[in-house]
Amino acid sequence: MSRVPDSEAWKVFWRSKAHDFCARPSLELIEIILRLLPAEGGRVLEVGAGRGVDSRALADRGARVVAIDYSPEALTRQGMVRGDSRMSVVQADAFSLPFDEGCFDVVFHQGLLEHFHDPLPMAREHLRVVRPGGHLVVDVPQKFTYYHLRKKLLIALGHWPVWERSYSRGELYRLAAALGAFSLMIYPRGYYPRLLSYIRNLWKAVEWGYVRAPLLKWTLWHYERSWRASGLDTLVCQDIGIVIQKPLAVSAERTSYSRPCSGQVVNAP
Repeated sequence: MSRVPDSEAWKVFWRSKAHDFCARPSLELIEIILRLLPAEGGRVLEVGAGRGVDSRALADRGARVVAIDYSPEALTRQGMVRGDSRMSVVQADAFSLPFDEGCFDVVFHQGLLEHFHDPLPMAREHLRVVRPGGHLVVDVPQKFTYYHLRKKLLIALGHWPVWERSYSRGELYRLAAALGAFSLMIYPRGYYPRLLSYIRNLWKAVEWGYVRAPLLKWTLWHYERSWRASGLDTLVCQDIGIVIQKPLAVSAERTSYSRPCSGQVVNAP
């Protein structure tokens, strides 16, 4: 398989309205990334950014973001996203990033890794540009869902726009081990069945103070705690992600956080 899978199919995808589901930011993913950043905001790279809505949301919350995509059509769509000095958009190859080692506090992507038969070389390249002690966040479809089964069937019938796979928790842990990095956490995103998603959203509303009901808060808090502790939350979600930490380098040369990023980025924040 080529390094850029199904390039013609992606051109058709970005020229159509099929990407409309990408128009909303992934709030749970954004919340996780913000927790990983330094207090002053930090530098973030999104690989395979598509419409760039997650990058835009992070920039609005104080991060300095570079959003890259290989597809010119995707970059055109990113032109619809309001830009400023905190967000830059650049065309680049996910297997050969135009940045020096250790440039970013966090590198993340969603909807990218699953489209490659052998993603390990690409993941190694992404970890290269993470600073020592920084984080790589990988967000992919979760294997044990109706969505996965439906997708496999449609791919086999030739009715799915591009090839993709799904991942289990174990496969993400093995990816981190192959990178020689630390697995900090596995997180779920987008619960199935829908009832679980509604309960999750209600808990967030209570947690953030939009709903004031002490007894309900207590009940949902215990539900959420038990649910997380059981590990079942990562088996009934549509998407699953892993937060990988890059080990601290031994040599002083590799632990310099202050050197600038080179590469073909125009107006980088």
